[in-house]
Amino acid sequence: SDRMWAKNRKRFKDDECLGVNLNHNWNSRWGEERLYRENICSWKYPGPFPFSEPETRAVSEFLVRHAKNMRVFISFAAYGQTLEYPFGYTDKEPKDANDLEEAAQSAIEAVQKIGGPKYEVSTMFENDGYSTGNMIDWVKGSLGIKYVYNVQLRNDKQEWFITRPENILP
Repeated sequence: SDRMWAKNRKRFKDDECLGVNLNHNWNSRWGEERLYRENICSWKYPGPFPFSEPETRAVSEFLVRHAKNMRVFISFAAYGQTLEYPFGYTDKEPKDANDLEEAAQSAIEAVQKIGGPKYEVSTMFENDGYSTGNMIDWVKGSLGIKYVYNVQLRNDKQEWFITRPENILP
């Protein structure tokens, strides 16, 4: 019934709260946000341990198998009209931040040339604040893929996390 639900639907034994936030269930500084780790009812609950959920385990196993063939990794989320690169757990940028920034700016310029909106570029930390256990930090740190991004899709600024279909494809 909650359109803004941010977790999976895992039911915990004898608990009225449901779910794990899958974007915080990755083995990259997992659980360092103690406030969320200890509160199963929090929207940001990262699960009992990294990769505890079948969803993150399956995706991580796929990525491990195919990482040697990957040069770029892009995840999509709603909303914010930003292109984020690692890291979320620190305000320090990766060593290749200049390369990541340059490639992101090129992508943004290409989107604008075909009539798309202007996206902002930042680290996940700059855009979202301190965030641990997230996918892009794990992909960058554990798999060594150079170009790793999270695209926060656009919206009409009236509907927050509800990105209408006409705002996705363009």
